[in-house]
Amino acid sequence: MGEHSWRLPFLLYLLPLLLVPAMMKVLWEPVRAQPCVEAQGPERVAILPLMLGYLLILGGMVLSFVVPVQAPILLVGLGVTSSTLIGLSAGLSLLATLGGSLAWPLLRRRLGIAGTNAVLLLLLALGLWLLMRGQSYNEVLLAVLIHGLGAGLLVPNVMAPVMEALSVRTRGRGLGGFTACLYFGQFVSPLVVAVLSAFAGDLRHAIEWLAFASLAAALFWGIVGLLRHQSNSPEPFTHSSLK
Repeated sequence: MGEHSWRLPFLLYLLPLLLVPAMMKVLWEPVRAQPCVEAQGPERVAILPLMLGYLLILGGMVLSFVVPVQAPILLVGLGVTSSTLIGLSAGLSLLATLGGSLAWPLLRRRLGIAGTNAVLLLLLALGLWLLMRGQSYNEVLLAVLIHGLGAGLLVPNVMAPVMEALSVRTRGRGLGGFTACLYFGQFVSPLVVAVLSAFAGDLRHAIEWLAFASLAAALFWGIVGLLRHQSNSPEPFTHSSLK
């Protein structure tokens, strides 16, 4: 569709309307009842892990949205102007994100929250580095594949400690703040890249700076994970570790 007109792909947003009849038939309004507030979580909000989670999801989204926004620009610079090829690269990135999300439970059990943070930030850094260095379409595909795996690990791994840090009464508002940081990170990602490009000289060097920032964050979480593993203490930056 994009090969014929840049407007046509936006018609795909109308496809969910086809689900309306099934929604009207299958979905129902649940019976409202007073929630039973028992010992389902901490009584007070753990501010430190909550703020760290907000900061990590915001920064992670800045890193994650570099690929869907900036990769087409880099591909055009390499001479790849086909909407189909550019769309395939975006599709591969989304499939890799799905793969990262499916792999999260296994990594979480083996490495813990901190260790998984290190892995996902390392994958983001490596993907951005390869994207910056890519000189062919296949090299860009490899970059978005690796980057997508890291991006897929981001949301579930950051959301888990955020939910644990919230009390039952504040969980709705707290997750609302989480969602706000997520989308704000997506919004400012191209703005951050534009500012860095002005200082770094061009787009590729700006992406390089972001790759180094992600690598530094990965090293930090890797050290935290190793220290916690050696001491056999609870997960870092969760409510249980602050009691």
